[in-house]
Amino acid sequence: LHPVLLGEPGSGKATLMRHLLALAPIQPRARLDVVGLQMFASTPPSQLSALVAARLSRSAKGCLRPTPGRVLVVAVEDVSAAIRTHPPPGTAAAAAHTP
Repeated sequence: LHPVLLGEPGSGKATLMRHLLALAPIQPRARLDVVGLQMFASTPPSQLSALVAARLSRSAKGCLRPTPGRVLVVAVEDVSAAIRTHPPPGTAAAAAHTP
C-alpha cells in the first residue's frame, strides 16, 4: 500500500497522517521510522534520494527496502517546489531548463 495525500497548504494532510499512523496496525516488534522531508526550490533530486536511501538497506537482490523489523514512512512537504526548479530528465521542461 503506497498512499499519497494531496491538498492545499493548511488542509490538514499532516494532521491526518499523524492520526492514521497512530492507528496503524504495525507488525509486532516492528519499529516505525517516519522521515519528514521539507522540499525547497533549491533542493536537488539527488539530495532527496540520498536522504531516503540513508534510511534503507539493500536486499540480497540489490533492492532498497526498510531494514528488517522496521516500517518506513516518508513524508515530503512541497515536492512541487523541487520539481519546478529541477524538472525530470527527458521532459520538455528539462530541455528548456538552464541551471
